[in-house]
Amino acid sequence: MSAERPSHPYWYKVATSKPKLHDHAEIVRQVVRGRLWYVIHDQISARQYRFTPETYRFVGLLDGRLTVQQALEHCTEQLGNAAPSEEDVIRLLMQLHGLGALAVPSEQTGTTLFEKNLEMKQKRIRQQMMSPLAVRIPLFDPEDILNKLIPFGRVAYSKFGLMVWIGTVLYGLIQTGIHFEELSNNFSDRVLAADNLILLSVVFVIVKICHEFGHGVAVKRWSGEAHEMGIMFLVFFPVPYVDASAANVFQSKWRRMTVAAAGMYTEMFLAAIAIILWTILEPGLLRSAFYNAALIGSVSTFLFNINPLLRFDGYYMLGDLLEIPNLGSRSQKYFIYLVQSKIMRLPDAVTTEQSTREKTWLTVYAILVAFYRVFIVSVIALFVSQKFFFLGVAIALWAFVQLLLFPLYKSLKFLIFSTRLRTRRVGSILRVSVVIGAIGGAVFLMPAPLTTYADGVIWVPEDAEMTVQSDGFVQNILFPEGASVTAGAKLITLRNTELDVAKRSLVARIKALRARYKADYVRDRVDARLTKIEIGYAMERLENIEKQIGGLLLKANVDGIFAIPVAQDLKGQYVRRGELLGFIIDKKKVTVRALVKQEDADLVQSRQHGAFVIMTDMLGDILEVEIVRTIPSATDKLPSMALSTFGGGTINVRRDEETGEVKALERAFEIEMKFVDLPDEARVGQRVHVIFKHGLEAFGIQAIRRLRQLFLRELNV
Repeated sequence: MSAERPSHPYWYKVATSKPKLHDHAEIVRQVVRGRLWYVIHDQISARQYRFTPETYRFVGLLDGRLTVQQALEHCTEQLGNAAPSEEDVIRLLMQLHGLGALAVPSEQTGTTLFEKNLEMKQKRIRQQMMSPLAVRIPLFDPEDILNKLIPFGRVAYSKFGLMVWIGTVLYGLIQTGIHFEELSNNFSDRVLAADNLILLSVVFVIVKICHEFGHGVAVKRWSGEAHEMGIMFLVFFPVPYVDASAANVFQSKWRRMTVAAAGMYTEMFLAAIAIILWTILEPGLLRSAFYNAALIGSVSTFLFNINPLLRFDGYYMLGDLLEIPNLGSRSQKYFIYLVQSKIMRLPDAVTTEQSTREKTWLTVYAILVAFYRVFIVSVIALFVSQKFFFLGVAIALWAFVQLLLFPLYKSLKFLIFSTRLRTRRVGSILRVSVVIGAIGGAVFLMPAPLTTYADGVIWVPEDAEMTVQSDGFVQNILFPEGASVTAGAKLITLRNTELDVAKRSLVARIKALRARYKADYVRDRVDARLTKIEIGYAMERLENIEKQIGGLLLKANVDGIFAIPVAQDLKGQYVRRGELLGFIIDKKKVTVRALVKQEDADLVQSRQHGAFVIMTDMLGDILEVEIVRTIPSATDKLPSMALSTFGGGTINVRRDEETGEVKALERAFEIEMKFVDLPDEARVGQRVHVIFKHGLEAFGIQAIRRLRQLFLRELNV
């Protein structure tokens, strides 16, 4: 050993042992972006461990004759400072022993390594307990089943199989486009219906089993082995899994990526088949099952499996695509190295990373994963707490401890007690404090624009709306679109033959009743009075019908521009009373009516620093508006259906059981604004994005306000 290397406190326990690799331990070479790596694969446990050529030089000396001390001295003579350290060797021996790939002749040293290996297993169990949202339970060895599926795998993962897959998925996508309205109609109610949830759970398990067998078959396609299959409780929901880590020894990264993508490959093929069969079958249980299979095979793939920030298929695909093995663990280690070398300035902080490209990816990935973990656990905790409050709180507390308190404890322990900081402790603490203070200052002191977003619609005053007063068929449109009209001008005539017949019938009846009244007046005054009362009722009905007939003529209430959509399609169409046909537009009176959520209303009213509008079809144009008035009470009425989810907006709606009127699920405050300069392209009824400006406020304070609003809205706490 070199004199410059400090002795590890546990080195004496392994230094004199003479370990060697088992015969069933296979070493495979891999070239990753021009850099040589070695993967040791234990054929009995089907586990792998990846290491560098420098480490391989040491492992190659473990022949059962040399001691660990002698092997490390040989490496140090040949490699110098590039040789593994005593701590690296101890960790390596523990890993190899844990894989079952290392034979240790010495009973005493073997016991020591066994104890260390037991400690590692206990550590893995503790890590599993620290991650209760993803618990794995192995059940059986699927190797025999996968061996029978090898012929299928050779076809599925071939050029012919890929062409069949592409054709099937494309045809499924075409069918999805053709039947999209039927597929998406009343989506949430159909999926979350009580009777469908049971069917959805059964189909989910079946699809996921096929997903995992897709991985296993892909491993067998290139002579790998998969010896473990079981259940993983993901957010307390059982999901099957298969251990396809044998693909790590494949030399081709494209084969490794194929194994990682095999589950999604299988699910998307099943989803396409399900859609095709769904379009053929009649409504029933089987058709509903295929609908759920298509939903699971498509949505879950794009929301979860392909996401590289989760340890699912997308993560392994990204690692192989970038040719950065162990992307997650290496990113964490490199981030710790950056903190220790750049902030604490420790001279013994070293990293094996050499490529600038790798360093960039590792840094970005570490930061993204840290933020995403906080985000995803927060979403899960919030979702669970809506159904099971105390369980959601428990998950939130666990996340707080695991993601914040535990790393903080380890960091403080390192800063205060680590022997690596003997002469640099004060300086390191000061620099870390400055960095944390700078980040905190940037988050809670540096001002950032504060805005509120709302959906709005371009609208006109109520008297400018052309609303049908009586049911009927559109007969004539007397003015062309865009014509200037004056108040009182006749615009549209409607026809209703039932009203005409009813009027003639009533006129004839009134005439007959009047004749009878004259006769009764002479014969019997009592009958005459009854006839007179009946005449009065008939006259009231006639007056009502004449009023309805008068409503068949739409007139302009104000001066302006005649605007009516699709006039050519309107003629001959049957319209009902209360239906909006068009507008009389006076550009000076055109407004924007926006609905602001209740939690944002106070901010909009108390801190007004202007507002602007972005058209949905002209996202590059920003139009300034001025607030005219705010309706003082919250309402569930919509200014226009364009603001609802049915019209492309974001407001969820319901239908009132008594009146049949469509209303918003949550009450909101309506704010009316006018354009500073109305563009010619603006159309009445067009949905717009409204941004209210409130000046500047630190981002951290904004985040705290949003979190408080979120808890108040979702949990009422």
